[in-house]
Amino acid sequence: MVGAGCVNGQGDLLTITENGYGKRTDVNEYNVQFRGGMGVKNYNVTEKTGKVCGARLVQGDEDVILATDDGTIIRMASAAISRYSRVTQGVRVMKPLPGVRVLSLACAARDEEEAAVTEIPEGGIEEV
Repeated sequence: MVGAGCVNGQGDLLTITENGYGKRTDVNEYNVQFRGGMGVKNYNVTEKTGKVCGARLVQGDEDVILATDDGTIIRMASAAISRYSRVTQGVRVMKPLPGVRVLSLACAARDEEEAAVTEIPEGGIEEV
């Protein structure tokens, strides 16, 4: 088990693997399990994707922070990660160097000031 959360019927389950693959899946795709349930498959784990290293519930308005074992850290909007069904491999979210693994996943509030700085104005960048 790599993660747990309380679901209110809204949002997505964000899953990230050791080799930098990830996906968001609507929480309504997961069946409720009762006593004696055998579980629900969440990710199509292959040698290419690596093992699942983290899972978090996201609403789409937060940032995701990924860290590798060599100290590389990236931050991106959770909404930028594609939505896929439960049993898929996902998309490349981060490309770690050979022999490096993604170790952790964290969510943080979206920094609107930082996002505004990186956006290009509608008319383009004005040259002086």
